[in-house]
Amino acid sequence: MVMIWRPFKVGDLIQIEGTDVTGFVFDILLTETRIDTEANVRVSIPNSEIFGKMTYNLSRNAMMRLEVDLEIPLDKDIGECKKVMLQVLYDGAYGCLCMCIHVYVCVHVYRCP
Repeated sequence: MVMIWRPFKVGDLIQIEGTDVTGFVFDILLTETRIDTEANVRVSIPNSEIFGKMTYNLSRNAMMRLEVDLEIPLDKDIGECKKVMLQVLYDGAYGCLCMCIHVYVCVHVYRCP
């Protein structure tokens, strides 16, 4: 059914519900789909397992949202922190996806009782 329905194609970044598998589709065969995980491990999943579960195609749309909560001390420069975060994203795996990356900062001040 995966070959007929085609919820993803070779090269797509997918996540399969109920599993720890997230990665790029390497091959789609009649009985199984092979995925290269973020840990650079190739996993073969029977198509019967995929068909009965929700499949998230993370590369289907032009944009991807990633939220990261960081605690930054009040005495640090927020602009410099944004610059470091952007550099990490461009140098890491997300930079190779040729995406336009934006960093938004929401400031919450917590006071100890």
